[in-house]
Amino acid sequence: MVIEQLTKVAPYLIPVLVTKASGTLIDPPTEHICKGREIMVTENPAIHLVWYYNSLYLKHIPHFLLNYKF
Repeated sequence: MVIEQLTKVAPYLIPVLVTKASGTLIDPPTEHICKGREIMVTENPAIHLVWYYNSLYLKHIPHFLLNYKF
């Protein structure tokens, strides 16, 4: 339900008004866990790294990117 709502609203958000261009305001996933947010794995790239109340939406990392031989 939340994912569909965020997907509908995403085209109307102006990135400049939502966040600053610098990367200093981006928290690592461990910081979100410390803040009590639950990490939700999603296939939807439109909501990657979006946090909504107590949930952080992340697109999964393909296994081949974690393979040293690749």
